[in-house]
Amino acid sequence: MKERNESNAWLKVENCIKKYGSVTALDSVSFSAGRGVTILHGRNGSGKSTIISILEGLSPTDEGKISVIGYDPMKNPKKVMENVAFLPERPQVFGANIVGDFLYWYGEINHCDYNDLERLLEYFDLRNLIKSKFSNLSSGEKQLIVLSVILSSKKKAYVLDEPNANVDSVRRMQIAMEIEKKARTGASLLVTTHMLDDLLPIADSMIQIKGGRIKKILSRNDIKENTNLTVRIWMSNEQSFQNLADFDITVNKDIVDIRGATVSKILEALTPEQKENIISINSVPEMI
Repeated sequence: MKERNESNAWLKVENCIKKYGSVTALDSVSFSAGRGVTILHGRNGSGKSTIISILEGLSPTDEGKISVIGYDPMKNPKKVMENVAFLPERPQVFGANIVGDFLYWYGEINHCDYNDLERLLEYFDLRNLIKSKFSNLSSGEKQLIVLSVILSSKKKAYVLDEPNANVDSVRRMQIAMEIEKKARTGASLLVTTHMLDDLLPIADSMIQIKGGRIKKILSRNDIKENTNLTVRIWMSNEQSFQNLADFDITVNKDIVDIRGATVSKILEALTPEQKENIISINSVPEMI
């Protein structure tokens, strides 16, 4: 099964097979990813992280061909790393002890935009952690710091493995908005996740994987047709709904359901207080 518009693909996976002993982690996997945001969706253990490991050149395939920005990651890992930024499921800081030291040397090696890095640190409320030790951070804080420096780097493509794990609902929405913003600069992104709530509305395509096999490949139109996005917020009856007038809203006592737009547009319309009172975001296509 292959994605449409393959001529514009920066990533091509063809008939990839990967086994660990008697266990087949990937079974004849084929897909491609084009411009914009491609979501690789599947439950834990579906094969997502195995694919990322192969794309990074950390693990060879048993069979099949892989092309990342035109290069085989096993044969040309340096070229791949020059053009693609990777966020592993468990972010690595490569021996750095202090957050600020890691941000500096990663930024220097990867030619980061320091103005953008400053903006991201402020946006995710991380500036107070610059002098902290990584050993004292939560997994969510560590992930946001590594994600910030990766997104501030100047790469052609970004591969993000479960970037919205280990963080709360507000942070997940912020991450989705930053991924969408990066895509608007012309970058291409492959994002793996088992949680679609926030990421699906920004996706240009989605690949669904189960048991090491590709089950569905959905285009932007497919996603829209199979998606029902609802943002649910707690609001007191005294609060004004005027800023939500452009959306389809349903009010049930103190609960407001907002529909009819992407997460980004809804977030842009919400006040800071309303954002803090978000209860849930549901964006569910026909699942595998």
